[in-house]
Amino acid sequence: MVYYSIVTTVLIYILLFYNYPKQRKELIKYFTLLSSLFLFILSIMLWIYFNPYEQTFQFNFICTNIEFSFYFGLDGISLLFIFLTTFLFPICLLYNWNNIYKITGEFCLIMISMELLLIAIFATQNILFFYICFEIALVPLFILIGINNIRKRRIHAAYLLFLYTLMGSLFMLITIIYLYSISGSFNYYVLYNVSIDPSIQKLMWLFLFISLAVKIPLFPFHIWLPEAHVEAPTEGSIILAGVLLKLGIYGYIRILIPIFYQATLYYMPLVFTIAIISGVYASMSTLRQTDIKRVIAYSSIAHMSIGIFGLFTLKPIGMVGSIILMFSHGIVSGALFLIIGILYDRFKTKTLFYFNGLVQLMPLTATMFFLFILGNISFPGTSSFIGETLVLIDVANIQKGSLLFIAIILLLCTLYSLLLFNKVFFGLSSIFKVNSTFDLTRRELHMIIPFVFIMLWIGIYPHAFVELIESNIYFIYFNT
Repeated sequence: MVYYSIVTTVLIYILLFYNYPKQRKELIKYFTLLSSLFLFILSIMLWIYFNPYEQTFQFNFICTNIEFSFYFGLDGISLLFIFLTTFLFPICLLYNWNNIYKITGEFCLIMISMELLLIAIFATQNILFFYICFEIALVPLFILIGINNIRKRRIHAAYLLFLYTLMGSLFMLITIIYLYSISGSFNYYVLYNVSIDPSIQKLMWLFLFISLAVKIPLFPFHIWLPEAHVEAPTEGSIILAGVLLKLGIYGYIRILIPIFYQATLYYMPLVFTIAIISGVYASMSTLRQTDIKRVIAYSSIAHMSIGIFGLFTLKPIGMVGSIILMFSHGIVSGALFLIIGILYDRFKTKTLFYFNGLVQLMPLTATMFFLFILGNISFPGTSSFIGETLVLIDVANIQKGSLLFIAIILLLCTLYSLLLFNKVFFGLSSIFKVNSTFDLTRRELHMIIPFVFIMLWIGIYPHAFVELIESNIYFIYFNT
């Protein structure tokens, strides 16, 4: 029923898009929002009926053709990321709701297609279908950055995004072809039980690790991310930071670790080294940035590196903490980019030099921004604190020497986050700002409050989220 509902939504959307003339495209605007809200409510219903103690995929669906059978289903990990995806897209649509130049039929088509592709990535049990949707999801974002923008560097940023991720994905394609040649199947369950020669396994592990590291991104494949965030519109930055960066982590959980477990053990010191370099480098680079979006972009790289630490401890507590941290980052960074977009709408700039004294003019905005700054530095009571604490527990058991570097990353994160808030909201306001600035509107406040609720919910009572993914992490860990 779930998958038939999604297919029906797609068919109705296509009929509306191609049958209504441009002067009546207002209908598509409302139908897109209703479709996105419908998918969000559907994800909540799936969560309600999901059995967290069952260690296999639930709500299964099979799509069969002459050559292949594509299996779809949900476990706790995929359901959590689908919930995050369906939560962010209605926010992005509401953010642009009154922008008559932005909300067009083409924009709505880009947004709904990107949402459905991301849901398909998290729901599929087929590695080939994962790869296909993994690549196609780049196209809507490429269009958002390269066309739906007026800055001169937009084409450069769009091509960096496309070429980096496309070149990295070639390594994934080689790995998929090899796995099919030895197993005769693309299904996850079959591949989890395939015996692979140790020397070949190490090579295939490197190929797959690089292809997914580009998506996260880790050093030295991170160059495209700051450019993409700066040039992307606000909705593009929210989706990029909230969901698309998580595809690499999801690939590690779903494909790399279970299939190449022995090679993962072998390369664990290499992964920790890359994560240390990536986190420290990104944190140091953040201190030098003058663009607000670049600050959050480099901060995302640092948080991704901490998530990698937890994931590659190969212990249940660390892996659960890594997934919660990734979910939390999607909420916190998405909210920060949303508020930055609101500030950009007011002042038409993202340069830190032009911001000061906004706490006197926009006290409600300052309060909300400070709450998410606390989430960004993993303050107790926020969602990031739960994730990072669980990660540190297993890192302390596996690799005590890495704790020093993680402490440096967290210290630098606190430093640049508080500096960012200080530069934007403290100081003296200019006469120009006093005459032209207004605080959050009711629509903007209603968009931000759900982010606050989820961040504090996980920080105060994380049981519902831990319960959702814990049994599946144990299944992946013990299955390997």
